[in-house]
Amino acid sequence: MIGCGTAVTIDLIDHAEHLGGYIFPSIYLQRESLFSGTKQITISNGTFDSVNQGLTTQDAVHRGILLSIVGAINEISHRHPNFELIMTGGDAAIISQHVNRPVRLRDDLLLNGLARYFDYRNKS
Repeated sequence: MIGCGTAVTIDLIDHAEHLGGYIFPSIYLQRESLFSGTKQITISNGTFDSVNQGLTTQDAVHRGILLSIVGAINEISHRHPNFELIMTGGDAAIISQHVNRPVRLRDDLLLNGLARYFDYRNKS
């Protein structure tokens, strides 16, 4: 399960058992960190559209950030080949198109989870 919101969260779940996971800054938090942490990099409104090397500083920053997240997902996916990749969150569509395995996008996970939680609580 990969959440692509304010943070990128990767949770390994096997038959409803949480096996652990990883948390990364989102693509926008990484960009903000580079912008605020350096004086020489000016990155305005670039796009996260490729993981190929950039030919300008702005492209190199955006593509490096995207590659860092995609590379992590691909590595974890390689370590756990039998796990289905499910992505949710605002940046899932951007990130998923660069992952090297099929990904199932789910926009409704948060609302479905809340509905199940309250349904369970009402039955208890």
